[in-house]
Order: sequence, then C-alpha cells, then structure tokens
Amino acid sequence: MKRFSYTFSMLLFVLIFVPEYLKSQEFMPFAQSNYAGVSGIVLQPASIADSRYRYDAALLGFNLLAGNNYISLKRDALFKKSIWEREDFKKNYMFENLNGKDKSGILGVTMLLPSVMVTLSDKSALAFSSRIRSIVNIDNISQEFAKLAYEDFNYEPLLRKELTN
Repeated sequence: MKRFSYTFSMLLFVLIFVPEYLKSQEFMPFAQSNYAGVSGIVLQPASIADSRYRYDAALLGFNLLAGNNYISLKRDALFKKSIWEREDFKKNYMFENLNGKDKSGILGVTMLLPSVMVTLSDKSALAFSSRIRSIVNIDNISQEFAKLAYEDFNYEPLLRKELTN
C-alpha cells in the first residue's frame, strides 16, 4: 500500500509539474485544414462553410496540456510502468531546475464531446458541437516550497522555516 501511495503521489506531482519543454497543440494539426470537418470548429467556426465533407461526426476527442519550469522527466520513463516502480526513480529519471527563480506550473484538459456537422451547400454548413475545457495555472511558487513538495514535505533544511508564496 505504501508503494501505491508513493506512486500515486509521484504521478500526481508529475502531472502538475511535467517538463516545460514538453508541448503539444490542441487539435491544431488538422483543425486548420478544409478537411478538418467538425474538429475545425474549435479553432475557427467559419471553417465548416468551406469543408470538403458533406457530413462529419466526432464521438470523442481528448487533449491534455501540462507544463512547469521546475521538474523535468526523462523521456524513457513516460510509457514504461516498470521504471516508475523502481526505488531509484526520482534519482535517475527526475531532475530539478534549481536556478533560484520562482516556479510555475500549468495543467489544462479539453474534451471534444459528440459533435456533428452537415454541409448544406458549397458555402454553408450547420454544426452542433460540445466540449469541456479546464485549466489550472500556478505561478510564483518559491523554489524552497517547490523543493519541500518534491521531497514529500520531509526535507530537513526547510522544516520549521517560514515560507511565503
């Protein structure tokens, strides 16, 4: 149970503080195209008027954005469950950015729910789309507090020290 608790807390911490250089785009690779269909509504609702599809439907789309400027994670560990269970995981696969500056993190989730588009003519179309978006942004976290959280709030040099965030 202790290992599960540790793994869960580390996973939650990494989801909040994933490396800053890991980036993705929200439905962008195909949302700008005339072939985007109902997915193009996310970027530009008028794009469906020139869609190449007569009918398009999306059942579900999911996008996750996470970033920070404190913890980085080796790419090798992302999709290998066995690495996460190692005793030396933190030492060998997670790295801190200790530059003395304040830290920040962001977590965003977007879900494209069932959506439908029908082209009425060459210059008009009708669509119904639904989605859920959520974003959490944390800024100005002192390096000391980030270090304390990274060490599971059990880091002797910072215990019983007043921190302001």
